[in-house]
Formats: sequence, structure tokens, C-alpha cells
Amino acid sequence: MPKPHRTYHSLRDDSVRLSMAGLVATQNAQKAMDGLFAVRGAHGLFENDDLERYYRDVRMGTLVANQTPDLVREWLGKHLFGIPADVWPRWG
Repeated sequence: MPKPHRTYHSLRDDSVRLSMAGLVATQNAQKAMDGLFAVRGAHGLFENDDLERYYRDVRMGTLVANQTPDLVREWLGKHLFGIPADVWPRWG
């Protein structure tokens, strides 16, 4: 028997879960980098240091246009309250 196609709502649920997982992972990575810099100090900011590259990579995770923390929280809130994702105005 063929499997039924996934519904829009189940795909939307997966999208929200993945977005939240990405948000949590990014925030945890930022906390880890803060701890590393607290231990290592400013030496980690020099270009020839691997820590500098890791910091930039982690920081970009919060700046990517479609995955900013505020946007992910907005998607989650709309999802939990059953509000369509494309409803405007977004901020009240």
C-alpha cells in the first residue's frame, strides 16, 4: 500500500522544529564561544588563530537573514497559536 503524502501541516511542523533546533544550537555555540574567549582572552581574535574563524562562523549563524532568532521565535509563536506565517504586520 502506498504511503500517504505528507500534509502541509506536518511539513510546517517539521520546519518549525528544525528552525528551533537551529536557534538552540546557534545560541549554545555562542555561549561556548563566550566561554572560550573568557579563558583564552583577546589572543583568540587574531587572524592566524583558529578560534577567530570559529567565532566568525558562529556569529554568522545569528545573522543569516531567514534564521534570525527573532524571526524563528515569531514563526514558533505563530505556529503555536495557529496564525498563518504570512500574516502581517509581523510586529504588532
